[in-house]
Amino acid sequence: MSVSLGPGPVLLSLVPYAEEHITDIFSATSQADFDQAFDDFISQNVSITVNGTSFTRSAYKQRLQNENPDLQSAIVTFSNAVAVPQADDEITGAVGLFYNATVQGKPETTGRQVLILNSSLNLIVIRDPSVPQPPPGGLSDPRRVSVLNEIALEGPSAVQPGVTTTST
Repeated sequence: MSVSLGPGPVLLSLVPYAEEHITDIFSATSQADFDQAFDDFISQNVSITVNGTSFTRSAYKQRLQNENPDLQSAIVTFSNAVAVPQADDEITGAVGLFYNATVQGKPETTGRQVLILNSSLNLIVIRDPSVPQPPPGGLSDPRRVSVLNEIALEGPSAVQPGVTTTST
């Protein structure tokens, strides 16, 4: 779903906004794309907590980078999401979602074939005053995540994506 703000850009509603930006971060295949995807999503003045531990913005960015150090395009699957828009501004508010990212590794550089990241992510999305205004006629999304709380479980796996294993 998208939201029109009158003349100008049509912006995604909260859940598609969050899902698209998370996918962009995990799908980046160059450092420039990763940096752009991260900067387009996370505010410069963000408050971050992962598994109960506070992170600086740069430490969280490095954490994400470490999950995909070879910048291999990952498979991101969203299993559930909920959003509560602000009453006076339907493109900002709270978003909660669950996702799974499967990141292909290079055993020679990462020591693993696949990393599986399971995450529960709660976000507060604001109109970020630090985002520069676009030039006349230019388009941009003024939203960024100002609060990020994540519960994450990650680990290596020798199982290839799409292959189901069972044990008896």
